[in-house]
Amino acid sequence: LGAVIAGFLLFGITMKNVIPVIGRDLMPPMDTGIVIVRAEAEANTSLEKTEKILSQMEKVLYSFPGVIRVSSTIGSEPGVLSFGSGKTPQQIEMKIQFVDRFHRKESIWEIERELQEKLSKIPGLKYVNVMDFGATPLSSIKATVDEMLYGDDPKILNSLGEKLENLMQRVKGLTSTSRSWYYDKRELLIEVDGEEAADYGLTPLEIVGYLGSLVKGVNASLFTIPNQNGLLVKVILPRKERDFIQKLNLLPIPTKKGEVPLSYFIQTQSHLTQSRITHQNLLNTLDVYGYRSTAPTTFLQMQVNKLEKELELPPGYGISHEGEIKQMKESFKRLMGALAIGILILYFSLIPAFESFTYPISILAAIPLALMGAAISMLIAHKPQCMPSFMGIILLAGIIVKNSILLIDFFKWDRERGTPIKKAILNSIKVRTRPVLMTAFGTSVGMIPIALGWALGLERLAPLAVVAIGGLILGTFLTLFFVPILLSLIEDLKNRLKGVDTES
Repeated sequence: LGAVIAGFLLFGITMKNVIPVIGRDLMPPMDTGIVIVRAEAEANTSLEKTEKILSQMEKVLYSFPGVIRVSSTIGSEPGVLSFGSGKTPQQIEMKIQFVDRFHRKESIWEIERELQEKLSKIPGLKYVNVMDFGATPLSSIKATVDEMLYGDDPKILNSLGEKLENLMQRVKGLTSTSRSWYYDKRELLIEVDGEEAADYGLTPLEIVGYLGSLVKGVNASLFTIPNQNGLLVKVILPRKERDFIQKLNLLPIPTKKGEVPLSYFIQTQSHLTQSRITHQNLLNTLDVYGYRSTAPTTFLQMQVNKLEKELELPPGYGISHEGEIKQMKESFKRLMGALAIGILILYFSLIPAFESFTYPISILAAIPLALMGAAISMLIAHKPQCMPSFMGIILLAGIIVKNSILLIDFFKWDRERGTPIKKAILNSIKVRTRPVLMTAFGTSVGMIPIALGWALGLERLAPLAVVAIGGLILGTFLTLFFVPILLSLIEDLKNRLKGVDTES
């Protein structure tokens, strides 16, 4: 009885102390050889100046050895409605492909760190975020850590976002931070005097439309191309005549009384506004992003949650945890539920096979023993708890349960021949030890190339192999020791309840 209690206590101690230390991710980091750079120039930066900044960034990139190709984009296609992925003309995104990890000395995360340092020195950039391709398990996740502030007033959101970003810069494991928008875009507010416009036979809409035509241009003609769609020809005011408000004020507006300067009808005021407008549930939102290299998501989120307590939110304002932690909680909750249902179904399927309610308990008791080995092996190999590791646990549970079935099946067969309990247990260990060890060590050896990542892309499956190897090695030896003891305890308890001699 003492050995059984000690085994379950050891399992509880391992789960309590080891699992929090190894951390948890949805998917483990992987050296894909592809780096994504996201940067943003200062607000109101012209497209031409943004292109010059991009050229400087590309020069830095091509100075790195092993670069195969670079793909760069600025903003998004104009005139196209975009839901969720639209970018301003100041936002830059680059994808850089390096040679694979077997043909370079530095890991992708060392390259990212060096890239971050060099690109951050380029003037005119508000932020630079460098991350590996596949840093988030889903493309819809903007960053590993995504804290979404929501409320009515964008000015208050901007103030809260600035404080939160400063707090997140203290988080160990985050390489960079940024926000979904900044309150630094200078906007020109034009107010039309309706009475003055009416005196000249104009409406405010006509004046604004005329101003828009001069600034944005008007469609003048269509250039026809045989067998293709025509190209629109647009006439627009020269840039030097529309780049300053003083020049716009002098624009002549045609009226019934002749041409009148625009300044006669309008009043202008310059003010700051948000660079982008984002909403959720009819409320303004501001996302604060945190990017990492290889630190587990739970470690990062734990630090962020502590720091958020220093952030005083006014009434009507809140914060929600988006990003990878949200998807990870949902996925792990469903996975744990499926695992519990699977174990329950397995138990009831073993009852008719062994014609007993107690033998399946001895079989399933081997699973926690294997989980201890899995947790210790992840700690030694520095692998986080993730979806592949859970797949490894399912694989591990199947093999460990099969080994336990081998032991108990022979014990049941030997008992039916009239062999005493203790002798039947010893016989099952002697006969079944060899096939049990062959299964465990054969599977473990086959998993070594995956655990060591001897091929491209195997980093994603390495936690699966680590869990299988560690769980099988420790779980197999503990199974050969623990399951027979538990089986003997159960048989003794059954015989005592029946009043039968325990030696028979």
